[in-house]
Amino acid sequence: MRGRFQARGLWVALAAVVLLLLSPTPIPDAAVEAWRAGSLAGASGDAESLAAALRAIEQVFPWLAELSQSEIPLALASGDGARALNLLEAGAAAQADPSLSACWRTEASLLVGDWDDALQSLPPDAAITCPQALERLASRANEALEQLDLAGAVVVLRAMTIAQPADRDARALLGASLLLTDPDSAAPILEHAASLGSKLAADLRNEAELAPAGDELAVLATAGRIFLQHQQWALAALTFEQITSLDPLNPEAHAYLGVALQRSGHDGRAALEQAVDLAPESALTVSALGLYWQEVGEPGEARNYLQRAVELEPDNAAFAASLAAACAASGDVQAALASFRQAAQIEPSTAIFWRMLADFSVSRQVEVAETGLPAARNAVALQPGSALALDVLGYGHLLQGNQALAERLLIRAVILDPESASARLHYGLLLRDLERKAEAVAQLQAASRLGGDTPTGELARRALSPNGP
Repeated sequence: MRGRFQARGLWVALAAVVLLLLSPTPIPDAAVEAWRAGSLAGASGDAESLAAALRAIEQVFPWLAELSQSEIPLALASGDGARALNLLEAGAAAQADPSLSACWRTEASLLVGDWDDALQSLPPDAAITCPQALERLASRANEALEQLDLAGAVVVLRAMTIAQPADRDARALLGASLLLTDPDSAAPILEHAASLGSKLAADLRNEAELAPAGDELAVLATAGRIFLQHQQWALAALTFEQITSLDPLNPEAHAYLGVALQRSGHDGRAALEQAVDLAPESALTVSALGLYWQEVGEPGEARNYLQRAVELEPDNAAFAASLAAACAASGDVQAALASFRQAAQIEPSTAIFWRMLADFSVSRQVEVAETGLPAARNAVALQPGSALALDVLGYGHLLQGNQALAERLLIRAVILDPESASARLHYGLLLRDLERKAEAVAQLQAASRLGGDTPTGELARRALSPNGP
């Protein structure tokens, strides 16, 4: 909308002033200077200065009402919602298209944080007239969910689905939110979202049909599990909060509540500790608290709980891998290697555990030939199309001096995943060793760009520096 205005309305308004300036009637110097300032501001994209220029011109020529109307989107473009609202209240948009005027009011209200007015002003054709407002509303809905404000999210999502009926994501979130407060009204909304292609809505609809009729806890438990699977952490937290209210002695519900709270940006420690208090011999509750300590940077504390989880469920590969990560974070390389190996041996047909073992061995350059390369080969055999596995195997061979095989593997990894910063880094290091400088620089620059602020990106930048490794 702003772009269309700048391409048409703005320059139409200034063109009218140009005609006045070329007329035989003397023009006040103030108008001339304002026009010049407006032209420069418009050419440079300075919406705030341009709005000021238009106000100055309007003071000289009050009958140019179009300039006041033109100033509204300029105020919006400069982020001045209060100014835009003042202009609207003063009738500056009286001659504008009603949908456009409503759109301006919606955007202005959003800028000043008046969500109620924004929702009331949202025009039915908002998807066409003001898509920016819908984008801002989508952000607002997500913010409300992150703040665990279910009622606020529902209000915004309802408005979004009215303005944009084919928005499957908004419709799915609306149905999912209503499932916690009004399951009957949620059903048709989820059905519609599923027909539009929403996997979340389809899963909720299908599982809800299998839950026993009238069993609120069963319905909530099913919804909570699906929210966890889809990483809808805020909805999961709200769901398990309801479950713990209905069933306060349910340790698993407290554990899942803690995990969901933590993932949605809240403190889940109290819920996780409550879960352990209720079931101290449960591997689920103990491991969940261990993962909490790992996330907050206390690997020693994490290791204690995760070790206990492994003892309680020695055949759980995920627990063994989590313990390995805690050992690695605490600096115990050999214990980490042993736990990664244990995870792979528990589930020898699952590629990810072999890859985790290989990645740890190769990245730490510990037992590369004895452990890292065999584990990487197993990962590639189980997932021959995995760029991650090929990258680890290729880098392992590079460390062992087998450059020809390393190059073949790393080229395959880059082809399979051109966005892999790790594969680009390792291929760049290989090319540098082969003294193919231009190719090496290109790969390392790509790794730096793709890796950003991650350790991989930093390693790429170090490799590009004259004194790099």
